[in-house]
Amino acid sequence: ETSEAGPQEELEYWKLRMAKLKYLSEKMNSPHVLGLLIVLQLSRSKIFKSWKEADHQVTQYLDEAKDNVKYVYAIEEYCHPLYLNEPASMTPHILMLFNKIRMIYKFSKYY
Repeated sequence: ETSEAGPQEELEYWKLRMAKLKYLSEKMNSPHVLGLLIVLQLSRSKIFKSWKEADHQVTQYLDEAKDNVKYVYAIEEYCHPLYLNEPASMTPHILMLFNKIRMIYKFSKYY
């Protein structure tokens, strides 16, 4: 991460992470994989437990990415005017940004 990184870079990072995890989650829940999991469970394979843990982690990471994308979008909405306005007219936008950050801090589970 560079010192010039801002909300847009953060948003791109979380959107890319969310897309990758969503794809992985869809593949892990495909009919072929679910059929294989039933066979592993019926055979009482030790791999089944590891698979369930990995599935749980992917689900958690996907929830985190979705949550963070939502909040970074909210921050970006208030940061965009800061790039376009003169310093004297930034005050209301900065106040709204601080309020949004306070709300994210209070309610976000991950960010």
